[in-house]
Amino acid sequence: MIQSQLDAIGFDVTVKSYSEEKLYARAQFGGILYTGSYQSSIDYWIPNDDPDDVNAYGCEQLPPGGQNWNFWCDERADVAMHDAAHTFDVARRKHDYAVVQEEIASQLPAVFLWQADRVDVVSKHLRGYTASFDSGGFWNAWRWSME
Repeated sequence: MIQSQLDAIGFDVTVKSYSEEKLYARAQFGGILYTGSYQSSIDYWIPNDDPDDVNAYGCEQLPPGGQNWNFWCDERADVAMHDAAHTFDVARRKHDYAVVQEEIASQLPAVFLWQADRVDVVSKHLRGYTASFDSGGFWNAWRWSME
């Protein structure tokens, strides 16, 4: 679908598919993402409960050592990410992450195509469960008990 839409506006797009092993292999093993051997990629990112995305956007996370596969480094966003990660002050963190979002929105190092919904289904006998945004839902498993 994306290929045909881009073709309609004059882009010549060749789609290449890679095995998961080849796509995510580290740079020394020829991994596509870590070596930047692509012009565009469709990939997924599962955020955690904390809005910190330094792994995806931090300047020190540029490949080959890190997972900043967008190869995007913005000083203003980087400073804000690091400030937010080193404080418990909610207002300060909110401001810092607003700065990060402003930079991402203005520069578009990535285009977000969808946000997956997750539905948690638990037994009515489970106590202490609290839903979260993480990928697995097990973030507070130490609090669980069965009735």
